[in-house]
Amino acid sequence: MKSIREQDRVTKELERMRVEKETIEKTLKTKLTETVEISDGGTETDKHIPGHEKHVLRIDITY
Repeated sequence: MKSIREQDRVTKELERMRVEKETIEKTLKTKLTETVEISDGGTETDKHIPGHEKHVLRIDITY
């Protein structure tokens, strides 16, 4: 009986952690997208200066 309770507790904790992880990932991706969009704005002068190419930010989250 005790092991079943422990198993239930661990299952609930893992589910809570999964939801928390997904929330953090969504928040991080949203913040990074906003940052890239802001930094992408640049000025007209920047677009004509050599060396000011558009950079793409790519982040892979792995566990």
